[in-house]
Amino acid sequence: MAQLPGDQHWRYDLPQLSPEPFAFTSTDTHLYAGGLFLLTDGLQGSAGKDMARFNYSTEEWEPMPGRADGRVDTIVNGGDGFLYYGGNFSSPGGTSARRVARFELATETWEAFSDDNFQLTEADWSDGPADGRVLAITKSGDFVYVGGNFTLASVPIEERFILRFNLTTRSWSRVGNGTQSTVDDLLTMPNGDVLAATRSSAGLQLWDGSSWSNFGGNISGGDDTTDPNSIRFAPAAIRVMKRHPDGRIFVGGNLDSAGGSPASFVAAYNPANNTWDNLAGGFGPEYIQSNGTNFTADGIYDMVIDSEGRVIVCGDIQSDAAQTTRLLSHIAMWDDTGEWKPLGSGLGTTGSQIVNCLAIGPDEKLYAGGTFNRGWLNARSATTQIAVWDPNNILSPIPTSFENPIITSENGTLFMHIRTDQSQYKIQSSTTLPFPNLTDTSGRFGGGNFGFVKRELGSSSEAGKRFYRVFKF
Repeated sequence: MAQLPGDQHWRYDLPQLSPEPFAFTSTDTHLYAGGLFLLTDGLQGSAGKDMARFNYSTEEWEPMPGRADGRVDTIVNGGDGFLYYGGNFSSPGGTSARRVARFELATETWEAFSDDNFQLTEADWSDGPADGRVLAITKSGDFVYVGGNFTLASVPIEERFILRFNLTTRSWSRVGNGTQSTVDDLLTMPNGDVLAATRSSAGLQLWDGSSWSNFGGNISGGDDTTDPNSIRFAPAAIRVMKRHPDGRIFVGGNLDSAGGSPASFVAAYNPANNTWDNLAGGFGPEYIQSNGTNFTADGIYDMVIDSEGRVIVCGDIQSDAAQTTRLLSHIAMWDDTGEWKPLGSGLGTTGSQIVNCLAIGPDEKLYAGGTFNRGWLNARSATTQIAVWDPNNILSPIPTSFENPIITSENGTLFMHIRTDQSQYKIQSSTTLPFPNLTDTSGRFGGGNFGFVKRELGSSSEAGKRFYRVFKF
């Protein structure tokens, strides 16, 4: 296992989903997953297809009662005893729902949003959007707002991209004049207003119950594709929004500016003073893969905020904007100290790998889903779809290293893997910190050009007994 200080908190030994999940949400007892996966470890055949739930107590996947047929792009815990599902599926639990439905936790039954009092122009909307995919859901009062890239040509523009369902009257209706473009995320504000992340020139649009208005100034980046068949994570300027406990709105995606100022993939808006913060410049627009080639980054895919107010983002990123921290590796944390921080060595770095979704479970454990491998050491082969960052988990051995090397234990031998440049190096160790009594584990060696070198440290029995560092001349 690749290890940096903190990598002892990563676990990769959970049963997996294949090929990848797109959406997570959490309850007190389960992690609910959706996506476009064919197999789920421990489940047979179609029972493990596209949606499943992970039991936190048993650490096993369970089939969803009355599962749906088709991909899931979003799952929202409504806080009302229901989970709201969106995507491109049909007939969950045998109901006639299309692309959107809700799952009642208490009864473990599905409910369709079927229109008994039809108000829209096109009858095809009576059981939910008839084309495209539902990418975003939020609930405000009696209304469930549904956004996505549904663009049926026979309906007016006001009925495309966003609709709302009244749970009391059982009817679908327009949301004013609509957003006029794809909706990638929705967020309910404290006063009940609904904020939409759209692919219009405005970017963010606010619905106050009667009309739409621009919110926070223009957002640019991504593209304006409205093709219902486009991939789930097309480069939208904003893919995800979260409201911080202090009132700020954090946004992530493929944005390059917010409020008229440069911002790379992420930014935070403060409604109190109408200002944007680019969060130390965000992230680098490209990265160096493990084979040494450059690759264009695609930005942020998901975001969570933990109980301490720390913002954790995932997606297709490698470094901060200044490229001083390259080991972000698809996942990073912001705690208002002025820099993006890695979580260990992250979750892979090649362009074929991605972290799609995050959720926080019991004891502040962070669950990450997508397709990736263990840190950047083994980044060329994506064989993992779910991992958990457990702040309480301590693995053995636990070597402590400096200067960003990686320690592995292989067949009873410890090795150090070092990302090199043209400097000269020496590996040193000590039984205590801060290295008062140093032992040279290796002689001086040259790293050569950019790449990796692998140096033997000794028996794995020394793990947890000695601290290692790289001394650069």
